[in-house]
Amino acid sequence: MQSKFFAKQQKPLKVKETKLKEGLALRSEQKNQLDAIIKNFRLNMMKYKRDILEKRIAIIDELGDPDFDPEIITTRTNELNKLENELNLLFVDNLVQINALLEPEQRLNLLYKLSRNWFFI
Repeated sequence: MQSKFFAKQQKPLKVKETKLKEGLALRSEQKNQLDAIIKNFRLNMMKYKRDILEKRIAIIDELGDPDFDPEIITTRTNELNKLENELNLLFVDNLVQINALLEPEQRLNLLYKLSRNWFFI
């Protein structure tokens, strides 16, 4: 007998409808391609977030040692910054991929949606 938890894990991963897609008037093929890009990004983002958290914990653990080595802190901080930069580049790369799918008017609508919150971060 399967548990409810296991049964839930067997469901295919669907991209949650986002406000990003609203008002873009996407064609079916655009929507499918956009869903694939978003799904791939979210999977990669989960890995990066886990790795970033592990690096932050390692830095905190090292700082908790009264005899910590500043060189180790510097190395781990550089590793953390590298991961965060890679995630940022991945995000921008995905935006470029999404941009390539869209028609000019759709691109303008997307930029408007993205930029509404840029100044409030």
